Amino acid sequence: MRRTSRMFALVLMIFCAATVIAQQPAPETRPAESRAITGRVVSESGQPLAGASVFAGPPSGSSGQRTSTDSEGNFKLQGLDAGLYRISANLPGYVIQPAQTDVNNQALYRPGESVSLTLVKGGVIAGMVTNIEGQPVVNVTVRVYRIRDAEGNKVRSPAFPQPRLSDDRGYYRIYGLQPGTYVVAAGGKDQYFGSVNPYANDAPTYAPASTRDTAAEVVVHSDQEATADIRYRGEPGHIISGRVAGVLQAPSSSMVVRLNDLDSHAMIASGQATGDNQAFQINNVADGEYEIMAFAAVAPNSDMLASANRRIAVRGADVTGVELAGDAVGINCGSHQSRIG
Repeated sequence: MRRTSRMFALVLMIFCAATVIAQQPAPETRPAESRAITGRVVSESGQPLAGASVFAGPPSGSSGQRTSTDSEGNFKLQGLDAGLYRISANLPGYVIQPAQTDVNNQALYRPGESVSLTLVKGGVIAGMVTNIEGQPVVNVTVRVYRIRDAEGNKVRSPAFPQPRLSDDRGYYRIYGLQPGTYVVAAGGKDQYFGSVNPYANDAPTYAPASTRDTAAEVVVHSDQEATADIRYRGEPGHIISGRVAGVLQAPSSSMVVRLNDLDSHAMIASGQATGDNQAFQINNVADGEYEIMAFAAVAPNSDMLASANRRIAVRGADVTGVELAGDAVGINCGSHQSRIG
């Protein structure tokens, strides 16, 4: 009897323990909503924008997650890790509201929060590209460079509107532009992929028929079209040449010299530094003021070697003997590129 009582007590203890375990809540997991950033994308008038692409990514870097808005303009970015995210949206023909374009002042969001994004109708620059005889210049690449924002402030970082080719009439049209002030250029190299570029050996011609230093400034407003006709010069331009020196001569198969527009900070042309002296040459440069720098990724850690930006002016002649040097190594490529010298 005593043995039976002990057995019963043991069974009762096991049953009670199992009951307690069953009543305990499961290990806490984060609700799906707390790992998501939700929101809505609307137009300037408050109307929902369907099919807009929405991106969430860390404050620095290009990796992240994308989704699109539904018919009511709503979106949900799910499965996000804890941390801060910058949120952006785009839709063909629209641009992010100008007040939200400054990456230095851009709001950051955490999973669990909601955000409202406003897109406005972008501006347009369009016009004709003709030669000195007034005939259309066909299939020439036209680019625009934003040099000031809508308030007239100098831009801090380059914008990258999609370049366009002129059609059989010499007509081009570039849409989806942020409000601001632009210069417009036609021609130059590195514009064609998989086909022959008949304008590769020309310096870019800026509207109306100018070099960079005399280019007309075109003001663009939201949802309005500005005209910028170009009389194409078809000139070879000038050469900038020199060498890379100092620690920048460390072994590298990808030492690149980059020429940037001084005002828009956009890349105008580039070249490779080669040989024992790391010599470089950039051809077909129009008169104007630029910034020039050298950089390369160096194995095995993909650190970045980079020179400081050097200001350079081209005025009716080639520029030779340019030396780009640095005395330190830039930070890892996964972060922002540092400047040396």
